Amino acid sequence: MPRFFFLTTSKADNLRASVARGGWACAPGVAARLVDALQGPEPVLVFLSARPTGNFAGMGRLASPPLLGQNVPWEGDRDLAPPCALEWFFRHDVPFAEAEHIRNMMDDGRPVRSGKNGQEVDPAAGAALAALLEGAARAAGAAAPPLPSAPLSLGPRPAMPGPMVGPPGQMMMNPMLAAAMGGFAAPGMMMHPAMAAMQGMGMPPGMLVPGAMNPMLAGVWPGMGGPGQVRPTPPPPAHLQA
Repeated sequence: MPRFFFLTTSKADNLRASVARGGWACAPGVAARLVDALQGPEPVLVFLSARPTGNFAGMGRLASPPLLGQNVPWEGDRDLAPPCALEWFFRHDVPFAEAEHIRNMMDDGRPVRSGKNGQEVDPAAGAALAALLEGAARAAGAAAPPLPSAPLSLGPRPAMPGPMVGPPGQMMMNPMLAAAMGGFAAPGMMMHPAMAAMQGMGMPPGMLVPGAMNPMLAGVWPGMGGPGQVRPTPPPPAHLQA
């Protein structure tokens, strides 16, 4: 089961620097929390934001603890630890208001966006927010960010996938996200959610499962539904609905 964290920065320019360098800088206290999470067997997935924009900016996976001697040009935030390597799954802005109904039980039930920098997000809220953000990016036809133009020194990195939308009627999820969320797809492979669900159920390729849920939720979290089952993100409270 992945662990989720909410990471923020004070400047939108830092998002561009993060994509270009493939890293994320944060205060020593936040870095220590991330290092502790990285020592476990679970993937550490992060929701990213330049808080003044009022948006979630995307999602990614931390690929290393802070790297001594490495640098990401960071503005506004001071007294930073060395950057962690970060693999962006997608870069797409989604307003905080669209996820106001997703509450973090590890932060007294507050909306995820109200958490402090480095706040851990409970698995159910993390799954719901991941589905919302990835779905918005896919619907917008967002492509995964390009390989970092000046990557941190980590050795070879896998090629990033292309656009996250396929032919009409086929939803293509980001394969790096799929791999981190449950092993349904390997890096470099594009997978139809129905096909991923079928494989999770042991069904032969070529059989279609109408209404198959996004595999990043299927069978990963108890109570979230099994592969091939539809479990939509809970609707926002009535007072937030149009």
